[in-house]
Amino acid sequence: MKKIKTFIIAVLLMGTAIAFAKEVYHYGFITSCGKTAYFSSNTPLSDESLIILLEVAEMDLCSD
Repeated sequence: MKKIKTFIIAVLLMGTAIAFAKEVYHYGFITSCGKTAYFSSNTPLSDESLIILLEVAEMDLCSD
């Protein structure tokens, strides 16, 4: 009986944690020099924002 109560409490705690978890968006960019850059955001990004991030990653990672 104690195992069942522990299991039920664990499931309820996990359910609560999942319900209140923030949604995070992850983006990955492969630059022209073959290096990979990663970026995370709490909101979805527009196509224009993604292009700007890629250009910044190109400048940072591929400049001599």
